[in-house]
This record gives sequence, structure tokens and C-alpha cells, in this order.
Amino acid sequence: MEFMLKKISDYGTENPIVARTSVQVSNLLQPFSIPKPQKERIIEIFFSMFQPRLIRCLEVVNRISSKIDKFNAEIQENGIKTQSDGRILDLPHITQLQEDVETYLHNAKSALRDLALLFEPFFNEKFDYSEYQQISEWATAKFGQDALLPTLLKSDQEWIKYVVNHQNAIEHPGGHAGRLYVENYQVAQSQESGAHQIIPPTWHLNNDNPTLLLPDLEVILSNLLEFSEYLLVACLKQYGSPFPIIFYQIPEEERDSSAPVRLAVTMDFGHGSRHQAEG
Repeated sequence: MEFMLKKISDYGTENPIVARTSVQVSNLLQPFSIPKPQKERIIEIFFSMFQPRLIRCLEVVNRISSKIDKFNAEIQENGIKTQSDGRILDLPHITQLQEDVETYLHNAKSALRDLALLFEPFFNEKFDYSEYQQISEWATAKFGQDALLPTLLKSDQEWIKYVVNHQNAIEHPGGHAGRLYVENYQVAQSQESGAHQIIPPTWHLNNDNPTLLLPDLEVILSNLLEFSEYLLVACLKQYGSPFPIIFYQIPEEERDSSAPVRLAVTMDFGHGSRHQAEG
């Protein structure tokens, strides 16, 4: 099937998210005898639904990262700014941080819901929500607990629940998930030296210990992209191919910079010379 790439954002296939949710998806589908309407639906889910969600998340990460880098450079060069003869610290402040976090979480949870739609073109099972516990139970009952698909779904439950709970806390503050607290720059004083330390933005649910916001957002984005890849591979393996095939990972230094796909598929000649892609 010919893959038609239509521009839906300002990012081209040189962006890893675009490459791995468009070109890569089309390539991985090639050896499988999936009816054309289902194959087109799979591509649509990845390219027209899932990909724009991840791009929005990437934009938030880049926006916050650039501001933190700017503040770090200013502090490195000029030190911590003060007012009133040093009695008041002039802390950095990221504008619209709360709004950016809400945008990110909305798109992250929606991306999980988009991926759940894959089970209909593959297995004629419709799931249109981001809670994967029920999907995992269905996959276990259908394919067996040791099959690749249910194993993947079980192994990723923790971080998926983390994302969903954070977004639910925004959608329904004080509800079942509780409340999400997003803190901008803060200052802490060392008990040993008395020196002031600037703490970048953090977040936490309810009474959980705060964690640094930006690294968490970067990890979630990476998890979403890799989960989508392994979910596609698991579904394809479960669907089956008339040919003996193997999925493998392309080393990062060998990827085409114009479309840096991570996974590929080839005929399995039993040599075992490539690093297999498993969920």
C-alpha cells in the first residue's frame, strides 16, 4: 500500500516523532495481509490522531526546557538576583507553567486513548478510553497471559496509571485522583552552608514527594512513543503474517537523518544477526 504523507504540522519526517509515527508505521505494516480499510485505519490512528498529540507534548517540553536553560545561564553568569540589599531573592518564574502542564497532560492522556483504538482494526474489539487495566484483562483472556501483547500491557500499567491519574486530578480536582500541585521556581537554604539553592519547577499528586517537572515530562513523552511502537509490534505479531518475519531495532547512529525510524521488519532467515524488537 502506498503511503501518502500529508503535512499536518510544522514538523517533517526528520523529527523522530513524525518519522516513527508515519514512515515507520507504514513500513512495519507492509509484510502483513491486513485488509486495506483496516490498514488505512491503523495509519490514520498513528498519523492523524496520535502524532499531533505527541507533537503538542513535545512543544510543551521544548518551551519549558528553553526557559529553564535561559534561567540557568543567567544564574551561572550573574548569580541569584536580589532586592532590598540582598534580603529578598528575585526568583525566576516560568509564565503559563500551569497552562502548559495542563496542555501536556490532556494530550498525553488523549494519546493513550487514541492508541486504544488500534484494537478495533486488528481484533475487532473497541476500546475508546485510556484505562488499560480492562484492555490488559481482555488481552490475557484472549491470547493467554504469556503472550507478547498482554505481557506488554501489564508491564506498562504503572506509568500509564501515573499519566492518567495526573490528568484526572486536573479534570476532577479533589476527586478520586486527588489534586495535582505544580510549583514554579522555589528556593531552599542549605542547612550546612546556609547558601541558597534555586529549585526548578516541580509537581506532585496530593501528599506525594515532589519531583522535578521537566525530567518527568521528558520520560512520559519517551514512554508514549516507545509504547506505541511496541504496541504496534505486539498487535502485528498477534495478528500474524504469512511469511516468517522479524522486527529489529536500528542503531541510533545508523538511522537516516531524513526519517530516523527506530524499528524495521525483514524476513526471518534464522540468522539472529539483528537486535530483535520486543515489547
